[in-house]
Amino acid sequence: MVNVNATFFVQLLQFILLVFILNFLLIRPLMKTVREREAKIQKTKDEISEIQQRIKGLLEGMKEQELSVIRAANHKRELMKQEAEKEALELQEKVRQEVKERRKTLSQQIESSIATELQRVETNAAILAKEIMARLMMRGSNERV
Repeated sequence: MVNVNATFFVQLLQFILLVFILNFLLIRPLMKTVREREAKIQKTKDEISEIQQRIKGLLEGMKEQELSVIRAANHKRELMKQEAEKEALELQEKVRQEVKERRKTLSQQIESSIATELQRVETNAAILAKEIMARLMMRGSNERV
């Protein structure tokens, strides 16, 4: 069995006194430090969450801006394409007109050259016919003589 004497009560009193002293000097400051750290950790977590939300918002804004820029670029590309097609058609029409005018000029030059050459051929044919007639007449007159 357990002997309970006066030393037991003195030791019990010393233990309780030690618990109060340790509580006051060690446990309370330690618990205060733990609570402060937990509060600081929670504050840091909250700041991280807030920063993540801001980053998420910024990323969404960037995506919207990117889509807007892409739409604007596509629209501008389409406008440039339409303008290029219009310019190509205008250039084709201009070239057709130039070809038509050049063809008309060349046709006139060719017709003029043909008319000149035809006149020269007719003139040469008339001269040749006269010479042939003259020779034939000379032959005819030489044969009669």
